[in-house]
Amino acid sequence: MILIFYVTAVVREENRSVASRFISKDVLDITAEDLKSFDAMVGGAGSLYVNKERISAVQK
Repeated sequence: MILIFYVTAVVREENRSVASRFISKDVLDITAEDLKSFDAMVGGAGSLYVNKERISAVQK
């Protein structure tokens, strides 16, 4: 059996990766509607930089 997987990248600005499939949106603004056509999602978002204003806006 051969399995084929398609990977979709999430990019904040223009796509500078080699990904041909991508969602151009801040990862913190992704909604269920954005993901409804996918079977699975694997999160790998992280940063050493913490935007305190963004965190407080998301927590409200």
